[in-house]
Amino acid sequence: MMSGNCTSKKELLQSIDQVSFAIDDLLLFLDTHPGEKRALEYFSELSARRNELLEKAVCRHGLCVRISRL
Repeated sequence: MMSGNCTSKKELLQSIDQVSFAIDDLLLFLDTHPGEKRALEYFSELSARRNELLEKAVCRHGLCVRISRL
């Protein structure tokens, strides 16, 4: 989906947007398929990745981003 290293503020924000979009899309899927184990695992992976990216944004760039922990 995206590289592990975000070299610029723009790339970092784009990665946050991409992961957030994927989480939103996955939540819609989970609304109708709540027992899908792989989807739940992927949701957990994406949530952890989003939290890492948000922390990186704050630490590296002092960005004020709206953080909602899922």
